[in-house]
Amino acid sequence: MSIALIALVVARAAQFGALTLAFGGALYPFYAPHAVQRGAARTILIAASVLAVFSAMGWACALVFGMTGEVGALADQQVWSAFFFATSFGRFWLLRIGVSAALAVAAITLRNRLVARNWPTAAIAGLAAALLVAQAWIGHVATVPEPWRWIAGVGYAAHVLGAGAWFGGLVPLGLMVSQARRNNQGRDVEQALRRFSAVALVAVAAILIGGLVVTALRAHSASELFASEWGRVLFVKAAGFSAILLVAAVNRFALTPRASEANVVVLRRLGRNIAIEQIGGLVLLGAAAILGALPPPG
Repeated sequence: MSIALIALVVARAAQFGALTLAFGGALYPFYAPHAVQRGAARTILIAASVLAVFSAMGWACALVFGMTGEVGALADQQVWSAFFFATSFGRFWLLRIGVSAALAVAAITLRNRLVARNWPTAAIAGLAAALLVAQAWIGHVATVPEPWRWIAGVGYAAHVLGAGAWFGGLVPLGLMVSQARRNNQGRDVEQALRRFSAVALVAVAAILIGGLVVTALRAHSASELFASEWGRVLFVKAAGFSAILLVAAVNRFALTPRASEANVVVLRRLGRNIAIEQIGGLVLLGAAAILGALPPPG
């Protein structure tokens, strides 16, 4: 794997992770109880929003480096002018970096009002959602022929928003479980877990349906998938997703009904399993970043 490709994968993964945290973390207060460590949740939300800016710029730098093959090109004003104004996607990148900057500015400016059911938190969720969905038009979806491109775009939107709601929401949920374990309070945790599970159920459906739509439009046969490196990474991603689903099922059906007991052992297991889901989510985001950097089959 070349240096340019590694840089591209790292930048994409950072962008996916930042926007997932920003969207899922901002969405969480609208369906879950307020008993959450707002200070820590706000810090994470702000950090994710700032990372979204730097990862977007890093992504653009990785593209320029890959196109020119020279590190020195990153300091060449003419190269950047050509990238932004002489390519079909350049203006889109200017808009993307601008919206990412708006997300960071909004998070920093409105920091004292975040992680609540109000318009500043909704604005963060909306901006992050827009950036997640807009990734379709700088990736493989943009190469799908008409009239299927818009169908692929809708599928991609469902896929990334579902992933953002699930994996991004795990962070404030994990903070809440950690707080409850220290304070021996399990009732709010049970309520939060049940509400999160309801959202996660919809998110899983969106991830699966959206992923199947995009895959079907990118590969026309199973043999074509198996024969490509893109397909093999996709299967690894699918296997990881299945494993995370099993952990989530244990949380929902075995541990959630016992959370209200404020049992330290139960809360510790919940915290451990949520951490496993978070790590698994990071691995899946990394796999998604690799998929976007590899040529799809067909």
